[in-house]
Amino acid sequence: MGVTLNMAAQVMATRDGLLGASRLHYEHRDIVEFCREWVAIAEISVHVGLHLGVTRVLVADLIALKFLTTRGLDLPEDRQTQIIERVIRGLTAIR
Repeated sequence: MGVTLNMAAQVMATRDGLLGASRLHYEHRDIVEFCREWVAIAEISVHVGLHLGVTRVLVADLIALKFLTTRGLDLPEDRQTQIIERVIRGLTAIR
């Protein structure tokens, strides 16, 4: 995997990612296409309907391929978890 994603990390598709998305398997492709702007890992998880841990692995794969780029927040792990849980609850409520 190579990348340890911060729970509050955001990702965005790279130019190469958008150009190469059609060659990817469906979960990877859906993630790249969804990430045209900065998106939180939790938001991706809700959008693609996968467990947060699975989403983190798939996103890490895409970062390693340079199809996504990342930025994170330097927050304590417990605070990161609180933020992610609030985002998931909010996104689930608007579904």
